[in-house]
Amino acid sequence: MQNEQRVDFLPYQNELGMDANQGLRLRRQWQIFCAVFVAVMLVANVVLWNRAAVYHSQALLQVSYPASSVLQGTDLSQQFIAVHQQRLTSNSVLNAVASAMQRQGLVVDAQRLGNMLSAEENTLGRTLLLSATGVDAPILKPIVDTWISYYLSQVQSDARDSNVDELQQTDDNLASIQNKIVSQQQTLSDFAQTHNIVSLERDENRNLSKVKGLTTSLDAAEAQKVQALADLEALNAALAEGQAIVHPKDKAAIDATSNKIAELNSLFDALLEKYTETYINRDPELVAKMKIKTKLEEQLKQQISDSKIAYLQEAQRTLAVAVAKVTNLKEELDEQFKLAQQFSQELEQYKRLDAELKELQNQEQTLKNQLVSLDMAHPVEAKIAVLEEANVAEYPIGPNYWFDSLLALIAALLLALLALTVYSFVINPRAKNKDTPNIMVFSPYAPPGQPGLGAPNMNPGLSPPVANQHPPMQLSHATDDSNTPRPSISVAQCQQLFKVANKQAKVVMGLILSGVAPQELASLCHTDFTEDYGVLTIQGNFARQIVMTRVIADLLRASKGESASIWHQVSSEEDFSQLITNAAFDANINHVEHMNLSGLHNTYLHFLAEQGIRLNDLEQIAGYIAPSELAKYRQQQLTSSLNVADADTIYPFTNMM
Repeated sequence: MQNEQRVDFLPYQNELGMDANQGLRLRRQWQIFCAVFVAVMLVANVVLWNRAAVYHSQALLQVSYPASSVLQGTDLSQQFIAVHQQRLTSNSVLNAVASAMQRQGLVVDAQRLGNMLSAEENTLGRTLLLSATGVDAPILKPIVDTWISYYLSQVQSDARDSNVDELQQTDDNLASIQNKIVSQQQTLSDFAQTHNIVSLERDENRNLSKVKGLTTSLDAAEAQKVQALADLEALNAALAEGQAIVHPKDKAAIDATSNKIAELNSLFDALLEKYTETYINRDPELVAKMKIKTKLEEQLKQQISDSKIAYLQEAQRTLAVAVAKVTNLKEELDEQFKLAQQFSQELEQYKRLDAELKELQNQEQTLKNQLVSLDMAHPVEAKIAVLEEANVAEYPIGPNYWFDSLLALIAALLLALLALTVYSFVINPRAKNKDTPNIMVFSPYAPPGQPGLGAPNMNPGLSPPVANQHPPMQLSHATDDSNTPRPSISVAQCQQLFKVANKQAKVVMGLILSGVAPQELASLCHTDFTEDYGVLTIQGNFARQIVMTRVIADLLRASKGESASIWHQVSSEEDFSQLITNAAFDANINHVEHMNLSGLHNTYLHFLAEQGIRLNDLEQIAGYIAPSELAKYRQQQLTSSLNVADADTIYPFTNMM
């Protein structure tokens, strides 16, 4: 057994005072950061919190038109609302409002009013929102009230005379026609629903198709009746002439009987040429055949009689069915004709109602055209009403001091970080070239004739090291990379382990390198495997099926006993790890401490990741993996992803055992 090789190292010592200088630089950076942050916050909060509060007063106006006006809901009405919105903020209106406010004892010039007042339009609701914003809350409501009163009076004074009587008469006529149209539409709908009329053309074609279908069926029934009558008359004529009548379906049986009789007659004719009639009558066998012939002749007569009667009865029944069918179709056709005539009358009435409705709609369109002409000649003025009076500005609407303070806090943090960056890169730049700390490594257990690492060979005359001895270990600069997985066990080492391991250790290796998680080993039972131990079923949150190799299946079958568990006196992950460690010790493998259950599982995850399986899919094969452990296998991930179904889930060494 080889001795375990130990390695000692000494870190390279940096210049004296490096830690003190680093601490001083950190304190200065922290001081600069705090100073900039506090200064910006103080200045920003002084400016923000010294701003005067802003108050708001609003009023709502509605622009409406007569209910029968064609301007309602058109683009022209929206244009009128836009015109009112522009007039409300025009210079003439603002100057007039300023003059009215001066008469009330409030001095507000037109320029200030222009900054304070605003009018927003809502074309869908046909409303105008008038707003006054300022820091002087008591004067806002009087300004809005004066603004509204002046504009309403101005609109009334600017209203032009129009032919109100003619417009009113036309509006009344249009409203009356529209009411008649609604009533006529309801009458037409009720009539159509009562008489099952969906459309003029559709229902008319449906009734006609029924009549045409019945007529075609009646013609076919008449033809069947004529054919049945002709067949019956032909049968009666054949009977009158003495002809034999045989039903087609009985012809085969009658022909068979006739053939048998003909065969017997030919037999007797041949016998009469050789023997006398007296001899024939005394021969028992021939007498029996004569009796058979007699019975066949009687049977033939009976078959012909029965076939004739059946043939006549069938012809009579066919004629009766045809006659009944013709009668029924005639009755149904007569009834359908009556229904068609009734439907035609209802359809004519429906057409009259529809024509009346169309006439009313034409009259409605004519009146609308007249209203358009009247509106073009005498435009209808909009009516402006106050929906909501101006409110008293009791509470400020801005500024939002706390939100602005939050923004100032964010800005102060950003500026402090910026100042810290400037200090780091300009005032105190970092060194461009830093020497990497060196590590001196030496082996106190180097064999004679082999120098330690980092020390010169003091005796060059000594012989070189033997082949079985390991070369001195070389260590690079130590890094603490939590996302770098430990090295995996090679296939050769796994084979070496498997050869010297006992049965339970071999089963542990086979299960881990086939996809069983370490935490799942202790709970495995014989019932979790199939009868031939070829497939293992894992239950729980990570349920899956794992295929076993032939060698592992044979070992599991051999270990089956009275106990439900597949293990004997092994119950924890430490015990399973110790089985692997003992096998590595027996196999003379260096660094035995790394040959454990965790190392085997890490080797299997390396094997899966190198195939290109996505990291999130590893748990579908190997069970639960902690996210911190899963991130360590990103370097083994290939550029092209591999589906789980296409992956090789058994470590190669198990296939070679």
